[in-house]
Amino acid sequence: MSNSGWNELSLAVLATVLLAAGAAAQTAPAFTAEVSSDTVEMGEIFEFRVSVPVPAGSIVYFPDTLPATVNVESAARVRVETVPDGGGATLTLTYPMMAFGAGELPVPGFDLLMRVRGDEGGVLELPGGSATGVWDEAPRQAGSRLTRIPRQGVWVVPVLTPTVLAEGVEPMPPNDVAGANWSWPSLTLLILCGSLLVVTLVSTTKGFIDQAAGRSHPTRPPTPAERRRRALDELEALLDEGLHREGRLLDFYTRASGIVRRYVEGIEGSWPSSLTSTELTARVRSRLGDAKAGSLPTELASAEVVKFGRLRPDADTAERHGRALRDWISESEDVQW
Repeated sequence: MSNSGWNELSLAVLATVLLAAGAAAQTAPAFTAEVSSDTVEMGEIFEFRVSVPVPAGSIVYFPDTLPATVNVESAARVRVETVPDGGGATLTLTYPMMAFGAGELPVPGFDLLMRVRGDEGGVLELPGGSATGVWDEAPRQAGSRLTRIPRQGVWVVPVLTPTVLAEGVEPMPPNDVAGANWSWPSLTLLILCGSLLVVTLVSTTKGFIDQAAGRSHPTRPPTPAERRRRALDELEALLDEGLHREGRLLDFYTRASGIVRRYVEGIEGSWPSSLTSTELTARVRSRLGDAKAGSLPTELASAEVVKFGRLRPDADTAERHGRALRDWISESEDVQW
């Protein structure tokens, strides 16, 4: 083959390689993933950050927390930040993580799903008409682009490092921990003196508390009407304080839902304060029925979405939320708990 023939063949092969590389670059997921520090101490909270571009008119799905491993797990829900990027946006996800093992540990990766937005309602609106969706409702059918965020690595410093061990620090022997070498007469005397001190302090403290609270004249528990009046006064004061008009939406929604929770839990004393808002509204529906439960489940659910940072309503929406809670408490006068 002549030199000109070889040159033409070489150019054709080079063009094919460049076109294939260009196509791969166009389909490759454009994202960045990193941990906030490559070395952390055991029990220290660090962050796994992922930034991904979101084209205009898209909806993106991602998990709220990452799956736990033996030595690494999520310390809190994901934080979401967005900035405009051309006609779309750049989405940054920050997952707080905590490590319980030592050495080089893997931080779990996750899947991120993106598709053209249709008539889906978004949890958080993004620039360019895009939005984030609920991970459990993410569609897996054709037309969705799946991006696999790979796991990262982090070095966790062990509690007993070689330097510490070289300085003579080592675990205590069983005798020192269990007390086999202790002086039992001295230990018995110490326990007796400590018990006497505890009894004296408890008795004295109880006397002060009884005197301050007027226990000789026990007070009756507040009636449902008094609890209702107190909750209404607290909501009115919160609305007048104007936190929502100052942009402090998290404080406003947290305090508003707290007032309603205390009112409901105070009326129905057998419900523990550890109930989630979903569990609490389910019990209200079961006890009162949908008609008398009214807008309470919807308003408490909205407050939870705001408190987790997945919705940022305006001041007027927050005002309507507070007044809806106030109206529900006011109308609950005839409710039989």
